[in-house]
Parts: sequence; structure tokens; C-alpha cells
Amino acid sequence: MNQVGVIAGAKLRMALHMIASVRTESKLKVGVIAFSATVLWIGAYVLFAEGLDWLIHFGTDFSGTARGIGNIIMVRLFGVLSFTVFFMLIFSNVLVSFSTLYRS
Repeated sequence: MNQVGVIAGAKLRMALHMIASVRTESKLKVGVIAFSATVLWIGAYVLFAEGLDWLIHFGTDFSGTARGIGNIIMVRLFGVLSFTVFFMLIFSNVLVSFSTLYRS
């Protein structure tokens, strides 16, 4: 077997053992956590979907003509998001490289 297959198999066995260990927990605890996580994810999806839909339609009139600035705002927001994620990635890589350099 190759190394990737061995690692994937080990991770799969670990995941199965973690899922099996849930049986030792209280059913109420597992249910409350599962329900809360589901509500959180659905709520976040609805909130962001409605917010982005509002931004797209920002400034349009009731007939739906595209005189608004929603598309411009969306392009700018996604540009700022991409720019921010890019610099966070650079900062993270700098921290990791410095720690590796000084450790060796």
C-alpha cells in the first residue's frame, strides 16, 4: 500500500472509533448538540443568503431594473474578501516559516 492509502485508512478508522464512542455519551447531550449545530448552520445559511440577496438588489426599483449599485458593491466586497484572505495566508506562512527557521 502506498503512504497516502495508509494515512487515509488510519484517519478512517479514527473517525469510525470517534463515531462509535458517541454511544457512551448521554442521548440528550448528543441530541442537543446535533440540534444546535443544525439550527446554527441553517440560520447562518439563511442569514447570509438573505443578506447577499439584499446587497444584489440594493438600489433597484420595484420593476427590477438594474439601476442600483448592488452588483458593484458585491464585486467590491468579494474583492476585499479575497484580498483579506490572501494577506492572512501570507501572514500565516511567514509565521510558520519563522518558527521553522528558528527551530532548526
